[in-house]
Amino acid sequence: MKVQSNECTGKQTEPGRPCGPCKKLLKNSVIEGIEHRNRHGFSKSTPFQWLTLAEATELLHQKNAQINQLKLSSLNLARSLLSRASHLDAHKRFLMAVGEGNVKGIHRLVSVSRKAGESIYTILDKCNRAVHNLYHPKSYQEQEFQQLFLLHKLGGVAVAEIAHRAFGMPSIEATRQRINTQPLIASPKMPTDSEMIQNLEHAFPHDQAPATRKGGFQLMADELKLETRMRWDSRTNNILGICREHGRRYGLEFRSMAQANALRDGIRDENVHLANEVCRSYSLISSRLTYKPQRLQF
Repeated sequence: MKVQSNECTGKQTEPGRPCGPCKKLLKNSVIEGIEHRNRHGFSKSTPFQWLTLAEATELLHQKNAQINQLKLSSLNLARSLLSRASHLDAHKRFLMAVGEGNVKGIHRLVSVSRKAGESIYTILDKCNRAVHNLYHPKSYQEQEFQQLFLLHKLGGVAVAEIAHRAFGMPSIEATRQRINTQPLIASPKMPTDSEMIQNLEHAFPHDQAPATRKGGFQLMADELKLETRMRWDSRTNNILGICREHGRRYGLEFRSMAQANALRDGIRDENVHLANEVCRSYSLISSRLTYKPQRLQF
């Protein structure tokens, strides 16, 4: 394209250079706009009637690409909102399941599922199976073992089984494997040195004693109430519950019903009495290493 000024003189100032009026045309805003459009293309705000067929086709492709991108963005946003809504609904169902309280050991179920990286839908499925007794999480805590051990010792096997079935607590076998205890030895008469040493070994093992401890220890008890009845100790095969003041006159090792009948007659004749308390005052000072009693007071 060639442009020429209306005031063109036709005289060149220099060879190959335009005249002065034609040279000023290069600074005209219309000419500058034409050159910018030739270098950088048309502006997006250009009306359609001023576009060529190729430029209109290119603008149409750009609009179609923009529309497709907006459609995909809206589709992804709708899918994301639908997924979030379904997750919120699942969490509401989970809250309702927890609020009903029908799931035994819900904290163990959630803890196991979180460690496995499971979704809320898997947790809900496990809750549903737990309600129908088809799923039982086994990740018990130390506190639950201690609670079942206490129930077993206080209420016996029946109470422990009820707690295991009704409240989802550990079984008796698992608790016995986890908590291994040794019962104290009950003395039918005056406690002997061997009995006291064994009880101290059970209560204060050597491996649990502080290494820096050099002295002994003192254990005090005063008027511990007992049920006034005779009991049979299956571990030592002795009859317990007899007062120590007069119990030395009788044989307390159960070998036949003769010992029990003799104690019955002695209680009836008031030659021996049923013990109503453990002791009035009991003090023991013992070495940490040997546990040999040095003083006994009753």
